[in-house]
Amino acid sequence: ESTIWGLDDAIVRYSATGEIMTANGNRNERAAPHGVFRCAGEDRWCAISVLEDAQWERLRTVMGDPAWARDPAFATFDGRKPREDEIEAGIAAWTAPLAAEEVAGRLQAAGVPAYPVNDARDLQSDPQLAARGHFWQIEHPVIGPMAEARTLHALPLPRRDLIRRELYLVPNSLVVSRGCPHACAFCYKDGFF
Repeated sequence: ESTIWGLDDAIVRYSATGEIMTANGNRNERAAPHGVFRCAGEDRWCAISVLEDAQWERLRTVMGDPAWARDPAFATFDGRKPREDEIEAGIAAWTAPLAAEEVAGRLQAAGVPAYPVNDARDLQSDPQLAARGHFWQIEHPVIGPMAEARTLHALPLPRRDLIRRELYLVPNSLVVSRGCPHACAFCYKDGFF
């Protein structure tokens, strides 16, 4: 039940047309290419998604405009989609000797959606998560000091209710009844945001 929201497209499509969607790995029916590509280092990958034809042109430029990518058919989504295997092989050859962070940085700078695939260690040093105060230090009884993700249930009650109200449109009357007399952002300042 907790992941049913991820099936919304499949449920609507089946309800409307009777079509049963099949597994497509990392591919996306609205993007080509769209996948994760091996990079230098042990188990290092970069996710890349080309949603627009202009992004394909920018990806080509960042890769150094290799001969294989100049095929005129690749200029459009309709031309790229049926040849994703070929395109992914070319991209994989380009990403293989590069660090995932370098690939992502170059592509992001050019306006192509890309991001390194992170493990738990990477997440703890991610600048965006650090800026948002996503992790806090706790003292674990067995392993000692460690970082733990701030989750909604770990926040003090007034902040949880504020987030519920803003994200899930919970009525103010419910928030007030749970302890926040003002139902506002100023009731609890713990630096979470």
